[in-house]
Amino acid sequence: MALPSPATLAEQPVVPSVPEPQPAQGPSKTILVLPQLHEARAPRGKVLPPPLPGQPKAKRKVAWVRAPMQPLPQLGYNTRMMPVLKPKMKNLQQPRPAYLTTMPHGAHDLSPPVDQPYKPKTTLIVMKDYVHELVGRHQFEKQIEEKEKERAIQAEMQDLEAQQIRDRLQQLHLEELRDLEKKQLKEREAHTEDFRINEQMLLYKEQKLEQERLADQRVLDYQKEKMAREADFEAQQEKARHEKELETARLRALQERAQDLQAEKDAVRAKRHQEAKE
Repeated sequence: MALPSPATLAEQPVVPSVPEPQPAQGPSKTILVLPQLHEARAPRGKVLPPPLPGQPKAKRKVAWVRAPMQPLPQLGYNTRMMPVLKPKMKNLQQPRPAYLTTMPHGAHDLSPPVDQPYKPKTTLIVMKDYVHELVGRHQFEKQIEEKEKERAIQAEMQDLEAQQIRDRLQQLHLEELRDLEKKQLKEREAHTEDFRINEQMLLYKEQKLEQERLADQRVLDYQKEKMAREADFEAQQEKARHEKELETARLRALQERAQDLQAEKDAVRAKRHQEAKE
């Protein structure tokens, strides 16, 4: 049975709904469940074999029909080796079911023309290819799920690392704040110590200036006192000298008077002596 071309697959209708998978059970009591392996409108692709000689080259990758997969109907015998029996349907001209839109044409043709008799078709190869395709899609979906889990784990690890980095940065920021506070405290203490030292220096300078002023005042007082004593001493000396001069003058006057008296006495005596000689 020939497979449909990529253009035919692309022209098939798109079913937006995504029903849940349902089991298909036949007379053999064997349940065949065809799971939903992809989401609606999900991108899918398949690498095509090289074209035959003389045929136009097609794209290497074509899009599968974006339709959800439906479970198979209840077949006469749910085995790969048994033919597909004609289902009991009143209207044989009903449209093709949605669950057959993803399968090749002819695999489960439930609507043959009315004027043609029904002929059972052996679909072992088609079913095998279809099941292989389902398994491949399931493995592909599983790989995607595992990759998503890995990405989620990596994202969680990245978030954890980012949180650790933020915690470390916050810790470093707190340490910097503590260091800055310690530095500011030391600077304030140093400033306070410098201010205290400056106050002491100013007080020492003031005390020294006061001591120098007192010393100068004492020197001035001593000099004044000394000058006063010297002036008093000179005054006393001058007074004593003046008194001595007065005493000397008085004595000289007394001496001169005594000499005058003696001269008078001598003159009287000489006169008397002269008179006595005469």
